[in-house]
Amino acid sequence: MIFDKDFIIRLKKGEQACFETLFLETYASLCEYAVSFTHSAEIAEEAVQETFVSIWESRRSLDVNTNIRAYLFQSVKNRCIDIHRYEQIRVNHLNEISSLYRESEPESDSEYLFSDTFIQEVQKKIEMLPVKFRLVYTLHRSDGLTYREIADALEVSVKTVEYRMSRALEILRAHVDRLISSL
Repeated sequence: MIFDKDFIIRLKKGEQACFETLFLETYASLCEYAVSFTHSAEIAEEAVQETFVSIWESRRSLDVNTNIRAYLFQSVKNRCIDIHRYEQIRVNHLNEISSLYRESEPESDSEYLFSDTFIQEVQKKIEMLPVKFRLVYTLHRSDGLTYREIADALEVSVKTVEYRMSRALEILRAHVDRLISSL
């Protein structure tokens, strides 16, 4: 099928039939493309589905001169990169939590540090951080934003972001030290 200007205009107006046609015509090839980045059919499908949701939600802003196929493939590629980046941040975050506290724990307790119970306890403490500290911590550790990006988004200084992050880490370290000492 040819996705020309008229097709995109109808899509911009919210014609579900156009969206369904676009989905049915491109879904399989987009999933194959996404697998080349994610090496996982499940994650690839997630990336493609998220891309289609994004397309539908932002359809009104589509440029009628856009090559919609090229746009979809680029969007899927970007989504796969974002998913990979998020997963790396998550893994690094968990490794960092474990390594922060490995110094203070005896060798025999190392299994506990990698247990689901330990990770859940730390996650609970993260959720209990004061809102401003938790926001900075999450934006930096989970979303991968730099201190400058966080400062700009929150309209505060970089020094404020640094302070909030260091306080969040102090609170988390103290909590983990208490967890380890209670073993």
